Parts: sequence; C-alpha cells; structure tokens
Amino acid sequence: MLDRQLAALDRQLADAADGDLRVAVAERRQILAHQRARAPRLEATLQLFRTRAGAMVQQLRNLHAQVLADPGIEVTSALDALLDQQEALTDPLGAAAADHVVEDFVRRRGDRREAESSGSSVRKA
Repeated sequence: MLDRQLAALDRQLADAADGDLRVAVAERRQILAHQRARAPRLEATLQLFRTRAGAMVQQLRNLHAQVLADPGIEVTSALDALLDQQEALTDPLGAAAADHVVEDFVRRRGDRREAESSGSSVRKA
C-alpha cells in the first residue's frame, strides 16, 4: 500500500509544475518513505508481542492448573513473579534504540567536554 502511494506521489512530482504544490508533494513523499522504512521494525515488534502474548497465556494456564492442584498456593506471589518476568522481557528493539540514544548522548557530551578542555588548554598557553 505504501509502495503504491509512493509511486503515485512520484508521478505527481513528475507532473507538478507549480513550486508550492511540488514542495507539498515532496514533503508528503518524504513522510511516506519514513513510514515505509519503519515497517520492518514494526512488523518484528508485532511478532515479538504475539509470541509473548502466547507465552503469557500458557503461563497463566500453568498457574491455573497449579491452583487447582494445590488450592493453598500463593497466587499473588506467583502472579508477581510472572509480572516481574514479563517486565524483564521489555521490547529488545526499543531497548536497543534507547541504548543507542544514550550512547550517542554520552559520546556527544564527551566530545564537547574534550573540545572545551582542549580549547581551554589552548587559551592558557
């Protein structure tokens, strides 16, 4: 679907003679291209969430079977352990992206400090 919309916008860009219209169509094309670039990541995240949802159902069935087998089981602690396990499995793609953002920030800040310190040592000399 996005490919067809991009092709239609490419045709509009080729036919557009008006500068204002051309700018608007080019911006719309750029937005669609960004959406298309994110599609594989979104698909992978969707598959990951589907897998986790299936695992959660199985874990809840196991917990239900344990409660039926031993009514004295502490359901609250078992559910807390289940939630802790699910929280530990945060979205690895999102976590990786967040890690890259932090690394970039730290690197830029370090570069800035390095530049400032080298600038101040040049000034002292």
